[in-house]
Amino acid sequence: MRQLIHFDIAEREEDFLLRLEADDGETLEFAVEPEQMEVLIDRLNDVLEDDEDEDGSVRAETYQKPLG
Repeated sequence: MRQLIHFDIAEREEDFLLRLEADDGETLEFAVEPEQMEVLIDRLNDVLEDDEDEDGSVRAETYQKPLG
């Protein structure tokens, strides 16, 4: 499975341009409608907010920016 190494979102007149770059150098570009962007954002928020363990405690997650 390839790894995502970079992404970018650019706002255009009617939509957004989503650019995804894989670790093998391949870049994919997608035109994303505003409604699709809202669904994508909602889904990402759902995944990120799903940090509760079964007992209701919140799992601590730490993000560390890569060096270099």
